[in-house]
Amino acid sequence: MRQVRIYLGVFLVLFLMAACGKEELSSQEKAFATLVPVPMDTGLRLKLVDVRDASSAAPTIDLLIENHSNDQVWFLAPGYGARIFIYSELDGEWVEVDDRIVSASESEDILVPKGEGINWGAIASVGPSIPDTNETMTVRVVVTGEIYRDGRRTGEEVGAYIDVTLQP
Repeated sequence: MRQVRIYLGVFLVLFLMAACGKEELSSQEKAFATLVPVPMDTGLRLKLVDVRDASSAAPTIDLLIENHSNDQVWFLAPGYGARIFIYSELDGEWVEVDDRIVSASESEDILVPKGEGINWGAIASVGPSIPDTNETMTVRVVVTGEIYRDGRRTGEEVGAYIDVTLQP
């Protein structure tokens, strides 16, 4: 009987530790995960390179995509599957906005894991179509690709996002 109590006590302590370690997603992040149901913790990373004309209705955002995963990742280039979102506090949902940068090319690109070749990173540019406003605005830029194994796409989507604040 004493052994059962010890096991129950250990189980209860472990359960509480695991429960306390999990962060509850905000409603904003839950809405994003529903809208873009692609794993975002896969080793892809986005870094802000530059924001041009941030105070206008026609900003351009340059990002560095880095592959820190263990897999090759296939992207539709030159857009790299980029999508742009703004969170509407009023509606409690993410709204996708158009990208002003349109490329005539629909080629593809494969990023290898960092350290396994020279093609582990790429620059992507987006131009969110946003209203001309004198308010600070945050846009979320998302890139998505697919794991590439044995010379072909696997259908397993992966992604990364970055929030970029545009100052008036």
